[in-house]
Amino acid sequence: MSWRENRERKKVKKVYLYDYEWDYIQQKIEMSPFDNFTNYARNILIQKEVRAYDYSQLIDVKKEINAIGRNINQLVKIVNTIDDFPLDEFKMLQDEVETLKKLYADKVSNEIRATRKK
Repeated sequence: MSWRENRERKKVKKVYLYDYEWDYIQQKIEMSPFDNFTNYARNILIQKEVRAYDYSQLIDVKKEINAIGRNINQLVKIVNTIDDFPLDEFKMLQDEVETLKKLYADKVSNEIRATRKK
């Protein structure tokens, strides 16, 4: 009976790597308590958690902001055709656009922070 037949773990999986990826993995193995790639990879694959992030809410917010942006562009076209459009109303539109930008940036930042905490 050969040593392969005596193995408890019989499943073999291959991984194709670039040289720089292998070098990086070797450095990680050296810093770990594991003495070879097999033990290191098995531990990482079994112990580590795969994280999937749901960005659908951000995509929905972006779509809404884009729709608002299109509406603002239409208003700007109208403003350009009217000679006596009140300047204070134009400033108000500009302020609203800036508020939307800040809200979106805050939403993205909060979402990124929340995903990093998981």
